[in-house]
Amino acid sequence: MSEREEKQKAMKMVLGLVVLAIFLGGLTVWGVTALAPDFLAAASAGFETGIGLKTAAIAAMVVSVLISIIFAIFSGDGFIGELQFMIPGFFFFFMFFWLMLAWVF
Repeated sequence: MSEREEKQKAMKMVLGLVVLAIFLGGLTVWGVTALAPDFLAAASAGFETGIGLKTAAIAAMVVSVLISIIFAIFSGDGFIGELQFMIPGFFFFFMFFWLMLAWVF
């Protein structure tokens, strides 16, 4: 096979890959435009009003108390020995769960 034939073969391969890339790009654009309304409707459902800060605070209080009780039961020194860590931990848990529940739900 001569050098000229190899160049022609390589050119045909490149041309075929370019045509395939253009076809796949067009197919992707068509698919995105066809499915975009469904995705946008699902995304807008996430912006509806949720449970609010008051309800999230109640749920966060319950979850934080339960987690603090579990930590106190399984701590090595008992509840009294770990009290200096339990009180700030409770408030950190409360703030985290409160804001995350209000944000997610």
